[in-house]
Amino acid sequence: MFALEALQARDGDCLLLHYGSDQDRKLILIDGGPTGTYKSILKTRLDQLRGTGTLDLRLAIVSHIDLDHITGILDLLKNLYELQNSGKPQPYRIRSLWHNSFEKLAGVKKAAVENKAVGAAVSGSPIALAGLKDKVKAVVASVKQGSELRNYAIQLGIKLNAETKGELVCTPVTGRKIIPIDLDAGLTFTIVGPREGELQDLENEWEKSKARAKAKATPQAIAADYLNRTVPNLSSIVILAELKTGGSKPKQMLLT
Repeated sequence: MFALEALQARDGDCLLLHYGSDQDRKLILIDGGPTGTYKSILKTRLDQLRGTGTLDLRLAIVSHIDLDHITGILDLLKNLYELQNSGKPQPYRIRSLWHNSFEKLAGVKKAAVENKAVGAAVSGSPIALAGLKDKVKAVVASVKQGSELRNYAIQLGIKLNAETKGELVCTPVTGRKIIPIDLDAGLTFTIVGPREGELQDLENEWEKSKARAKAKATPQAIAADYLNRTVPNLSSIVILAELKTGGSKPKQMLLT
């Protein structure tokens, strides 16, 4: 078995990658869709798959730092955390979570130190900035959710980016990064994006925004210019999934 199931997630994404045999079906969750997706769609489907036991998810992936991708997975982890705190059994077990945080993805450490508005955006408490593009606003709004997601994962004992030793999930400047996901089942992921070189280039955008700033430009204006230039270039996690079983021809699937 090697199949991708798309759940209804309105303008967002919520995907289930099924693999393994009929006797030993395995599952990976890719994105959770926007607000309401977990409660109305994803939870129902996961409960169908688990039956009366505990459903094992080998991996959950937030492919992009956007509300339409992260919210459903955040709601899932919040639900598991509440069940854990109340002493109730957890219906799902997530072994690992992939999430590239905004601050690491954009290389904003220096900008956050030098500019209060950028620092607020990175901390998840963005202040109002005139001139931000709508798409940029959506990503900045998701930073707080990313922080909450990581906190829930820690409380639940879910490993964060374990397969990359806690670092960004990205492909190197040269060569390929192939990650064994399930050796018994023959599943590997080749990371196609984001590329490490492109992320390194983003670290230079702060100096460019300062240099571009007009005389007497406010810190808020410089921050808006910087975020408008940086955020649209943040890449999603793009994966080439490959399943090798026995002597048969490998099956491949590009997950973007």
